Amino acid sequence: MTPRLASLANEYLDGTIDADDAAELSALLERDADAAASFARLTLLHDALSLEAGAAALGRASARSPRRASFVGRVVALAALVSLVATLSWFALKTEQPASAGEIVARLVAANAGDRTYVIRDLSEPASRPRETRSDFLLDGAIVSVRSPNSYALKRTDADGNVEWRGSDGHVAWVAPGDGPARVSNDLHRFAGALPGSQTGVPFIDPHDGLSELDATYRLNVEAEGPTRSRIVGVRRADARGGPRRIEITYDPTTNRILTIRLDQLPQARGGPRAVAFELLDDAPLPDDFYGFEAHRAKGHPILRLD
Repeated sequence: MTPRLASLANEYLDGTIDADDAAELSALLERDADAAASFARLTLLHDALSLEAGAAALGRASARSPRRASFVGRVVALAALVSLVATLSWFALKTEQPASAGEIVARLVAANAGDRTYVIRDLSEPASRPRETRSDFLLDGAIVSVRSPNSYALKRTDADGNVEWRGSDGHVAWVAPGDGPARVSNDLHRFAGALPGSQTGVPFIDPHDGLSELDATYRLNVEAEGPTRSRIVGVRRADARGGPRRIEITYDPTTNRILTIRLDQLPQARGGPRAVAFELLDDAPLPDDFYGFEAHRAKGHPILRLD
């Protein structure tokens, strides 16, 4: 019970409350179910003590009848008040509007700024996939780790098992092949083309830059799939340009962890997959130098500064 409620309640019970304070007390009890319950308990205790004290002073026969009638009347009135407040509170909870998709996106932005590691799945129809050679690095099964802002590390292999790392530490972008020199650029997006959707503003590498723009570019709907699994489905607005036609973000509503990001009908002007998914593998913290090229550069190979 707050000091103000205690003061108003004591004034009421002592019979010294004025009209203004009575109105304040009434408004407080109407909007706060906990305050109403506390007030009811205090009043019942006060009346019980008053009843016993009055009975001792005036005698059982003369004191209990009128006081008991008053006590019972006040109990009935208070019970009705508490019931009304509880009903109103229940109704307010039942009619509370669910969070909008935009509000949920804001929560996802805040909750997914740390390290996250995903496996990439190519969901394109086989007929729409580009023909690959043995020297092509494979997208399906590639591993990417991300951290906000602008930090990522992508690991790809080719058909012969050769490994390539590329990424950005937020200061420089880089490529570190397993059998050649590392290339480094001050342009953070220079080597991001290998990451699906990066060239079309997909909200993935830096959710603070991308997720916050979803509400403006896509018509968003929230679909609940269970107590620990929900998803936001976004369809690109007719007046928007670039980016996949459809985005689907599956997340845990109890923690706001993003579990999967699916991109459908990606633009094909520069090739690449038609549909991909990023599936969460881990969100454990990674070493501070993980997103730098030195952590992945082949030992003994030189570094080429491109600008």
